[in-house]
Amino acid sequence: MIRDRLIEQLGEDPQFTMEMATKMKAQMDEDLGEGKKLEYRSAAGLTVLFDTSGGKVTTEMEEYCQKADSDSKHAKNLFKEVRQIWDEWDIEDDKQNDDQLMFCTFYNGFMAPHFGCFMQAINMDNDGYIDWKEFLFYLKRAMHQYPNIKDVDELLRKTFTMRIIPAMRDEVLGLNGEASQGKNEQHTAIDLANFFIFSYQFRLITQTSGGSVPDTKTIPVGLRKMQEQGLINPIIEIDLATESIDWEKFTTEDVCQLLTERFKWSRAYLSPDAKILVNLRDFPDAMVYEMERLFTVVDYLASRPAAERPFAIMFEEPTGKFLPEEVGAWTAGKPGS
Repeated sequence: MIRDRLIEQLGEDPQFTMEMATKMKAQMDEDLGEGKKLEYRSAAGLTVLFDTSGGKVTTEMEEYCQKADSDSKHAKNLFKEVRQIWDEWDIEDDKQNDDQLMFCTFYNGFMAPHFGCFMQAINMDNDGYIDWKEFLFYLKRAMHQYPNIKDVDELLRKTFTMRIIPAMRDEVLGLNGEASQGKNEQHTAIDLANFFIFSYQFRLITQTSGGSVPDTKTIPVGLRKMQEQGLINPIIEIDLATESIDWEKFTTEDVCQLLTERFKWSRAYLSPDAKILVNLRDFPDAMVYEMERLFTVVDYLASRPAAERPFAIMFEEPTGKFLPEEVGAWTAGKPGS
């Protein structure tokens, strides 16, 4: 019955097998068990279920969904507002008004608030561009699934967090966390080589003598997960001004030693070609309160031999306490940056 409905709503496709229908039925049962009240009968609803169950959404399926009834007056107004944002970013491209954005432009305009790194599964035809119709396809799916969306910000948030990000994860890793095989194998390998994954290093343990220090013996779960999934580029995150650490027991030299050990591990167990980044999560506070510790660590990283140093140093200003001009001046004056 599910297979027949797929063909009726989305046309013939070799992926519409009894095995796929069984997976979709299992996904429906799982959704029901989690209390999700979703619609599966329309073209858009079936496409969502098919995608969530591990299917590969094709351009032909997208065209069927363009005929779906998600174009209410409210939905059309929201799509129009998104299109206005799209057109504003279109001026950054070499070609304007061609219904396409270069992927980097699309990332800056739409994806950046939702991603620490990006994946290209949204690029359905793998041409290096994002077509408006490809993006509109996901907007319509989100609007169909969540008809009570109120404004553009909520529409974009739902589109990325509930539709695009899960679809991208399935595209690259597959439903069982395994890298996609077959015709996309080469494309997947290229993508995996350019992923960057955050991994925090300072899981604290309390010493019997009092005070907390980072666990230097256990490899963080983020790095271990990267090893399991074949992801090779870690963003190693540290704090240098946190009061949670007893800095008399865990010294600046210990920080440098821990980073060195993590670099060695990453190149041994992730890839010799790993692009290792160090993220100074509390950089502004460290500049104000622990400048000596910060400069010592940055000097150490910058002075390592080329084969041992990280690919780059990055930092955040998550507090909103400091002006861009302040952070910019610190960046320009920070040794090794």
